[in-house]
Amino acid sequence: MKKQKYYLSRLPPWDGQDYILELSMSVSVKGGVEKQLLFADYLKRWLPCGGLQARGDRDEPQPDGLRCTTGV
Repeated sequence: MKKQKYYLSRLPPWDGQDYILELSMSVSVKGGVEKQLLFADYLKRWLPCGGLQARGDRDEPQPDGLRCTTGV
């Protein structure tokens, strides 16, 4: 956990670009724009928590004060 905090505390400020949305648009989803945006929303909820959940520390508060949960 110390390495993660060290890494996160030294990242440059966010530039405002929605990189997760860009990533989600690289995947074809059946069902039109509505389903594509729903996939993007789910990816945004899941992606930041994936590594934390794998290590078992998903209940630790994150730098933004949020907690990763399995609920959507």
